[in-house]
Amino acid sequence: MPAEMPSHFPQRVVAYLVDHRQIPLPEIITAVGLPPEVMLRDDVFLSEAVYLALVRFAIDRTDDPGVGLGYGRNLQLSDFGMLGYAAGAQATVAEGIELFARHYDGMSRLSRLAVEKGSGYYLRVLLEPGLPEYMVWFLSEAIVAAALQNLARLRVPLGRGINAHFAYPRPSHCRCYEDLQVPCYFSADTTGVYVSEKVLSLPLGVAGVRAPWPDSLGLSDHAAARSGYGKESLDAQLASIVRVSLPRVPTLPEVAQRLGVSPRKLQRQLERHGLGFRQRVGEIRVGEAAERLLRSTLPVRQVAEQTGFSDQASFTRAFRRVFGLTPGQYRQNQYQQKRTGEDGQP
Repeated sequence: MPAEMPSHFPQRVVAYLVDHRQIPLPEIITAVGLPPEVMLRDDVFLSEAVYLALVRFAIDRTDDPGVGLGYGRNLQLSDFGMLGYAAGAQATVAEGIELFARHYDGMSRLSRLAVEKGSGYYLRVLLEPGLPEYMVWFLSEAIVAAALQNLARLRVPLGRGINAHFAYPRPSHCRCYEDLQVPCYFSADTTGVYVSEKVLSLPLGVAGVRAPWPDSLGLSDHAAARSGYGKESLDAQLASIVRVSLPRVPTLPEVAQRLGVSPRKLQRQLERHGLGFRQRVGEIRVGEAAERLLRSTLPVRQVAEQTGFSDQASFTRAFRRVFGLTPGQYRQNQYQQKRTGEDGQP
């Protein structure tokens, strides 16, 4: 295992534990020994002991041996920065998978992806040797779940033509794997996701639009590409930084530092694309709040606190400016629409 590894993996695990498992951030930092700045900076490097301790804590604290599945299902393409958006904008499923696997350096630098071609593609998960069993299970579950969930988010139909393989015996919490919505095979030779030829040919992304990715650039080398932000990639990076920083709202200098540019240069880049920093950060916070309203039953007041609003009144005003509804009305409308769709009613 590498002696030191970057902070993006711990950041996302911590965000998942706080947002979805409602575990207080101070408890996580104290129990694991995380430096407080790990949630604000990408240039913090951590030892393998901290990585392992965080995953061990996640499993024990949630009392859920399948917590890796939940974590993986909540990883979005934006969590992989520019690479995620570039992969999602390719013409076909096959091209998106190839691009992502070719430049993926691992969500924790403990894993790699390889595409094995035959009668379809097999996206094989390769893990660093010598990992403890609980870490192998966590990473295997997370990577497979993230791959499947993001295919679904890109409107690729799961089910026939896609299945998951795990190189360990059927676990006692096997029912959790039903949420993957594909056939799962255990005690396989390797861990990975099989995608049939029929699925590979399906269209992906926006017709006629492909996001480029330099051949020499890997997932951990984003700084090399930061001088040439397009509007979408800049906005995606800004959104990712804001989300992981919440409930604290990052300042312009803090965001610039994490992007490796000066505050003035970041300001000019935003202005060039018609984006105002304060307004866009507010919209991102409201968008994140909207997601949390739908994926949890937390009171509106608590969602407001989680997304950096000082009180519910200011949260409601900001939310209404973006969606034209109060948070409560938005949640109720979305739930009603979902129930209508499930019931098949007009």
